[in-house]
Amino acid sequence: MKLMAARFRALGEVSRLKLIFAVGNGEKNVSQLIAATGLSQANGSKQLKILTDSGIFARRKQGVYVFYSTTDSSVFKLFKV
Repeated sequence: MKLMAARFRALGEVSRLKLIFAVGNGEKNVSQLIAATGLSQANGSKQLKILTDSGIFARRKQGVYVFYSTTDSSVFKLFKV
């Protein structure tokens, strides 16, 4: 139940929704996500941590780059109208 509540809280912020949609078409590194969303580096990093901690994003480090992807594509079903 705690994980479910954390996921719904994570979906309640526009910045995090922008990041989710940016990763929707494939894994991206932090620089790509910042460019795609227009978020500042500091705010983007903060929001990425929340999405990772809530289990919505997975984080993978490759050399000096950190890549993010969604852990479960069913999150996009919530946004279909």
